[in-house]
Amino acid sequence: MFASLKFGFLSTVLAFCLYTSGLKNLDNGKASILASVEPVAATLIGVILYKETLSAGEIFGIILVMVAIVMCNLTNKDKK
Repeated sequence: MFASLKFGFLSTVLAFCLYTSGLKNLDNGKASILASVEPVAATLIGVILYKETLSAGEIFGIILVMVAIVMCNLTNKDKK
């Protein structure tokens, strides 16, 4: 019983608190782009571990998200 509560707390409450504290200092637009990495990572884990197949649209979406993240990081370096 205690182990399930501990794992539930770690994977939900603690993860959410750390995630939101990490996004405090970001602009809203950049935070939403960076938050879209989570479904990309879940998709890639599904492909690697569970041998799922991706459609052309899904691959294109992953590429677009990654390009947006790179663009956000490039503009941050230019401003500093």
